[in-house]
Amino acid sequence: MAISYKIQIPRVDVRPSDDTIRTVHWSVTGTDPNIIDPETGQPYKARVYGAASVPEDTNVAYGSVTKAQVVNWLKNQPGETEGQTLAQEVVAKIEAQMDRFQNPAVVPQTKAELSDESDF
Repeated sequence: MAISYKIQIPRVDVRPSDDTIRTVHWSVTGTDPNIIDPETGQPYKARVYGAASVPEDTNVAYGSVTKAQVVNWLKNQPGETEGQTLAQEVVAKIEAQMDRFQNPAVVPQTKAELSDESDF
């Protein structure tokens, strides 16, 4: 897969007493130009989102934080699986979504005699 990843940080939660960021809300979108969504004709996009606490020993004021700092915090955040980072888990989840899109376990079908309206 030739997946490219993009991150958005739509919101951060700031502690008012010292103006430091405590939680980062994030969304990562993976796009593979080789997998085309038949409904849109565009490359398929998979998305994972969440929120992560900023390490307690990190006290960067909201007014002086950069996106690069926030992305670095997120990439290095411990994941839910022991020994994995948040970044590794996000990549694995997006790859799994891409795989399910290409190899669905269930495919919707329509049969005229089933979909015609009838008494219930």
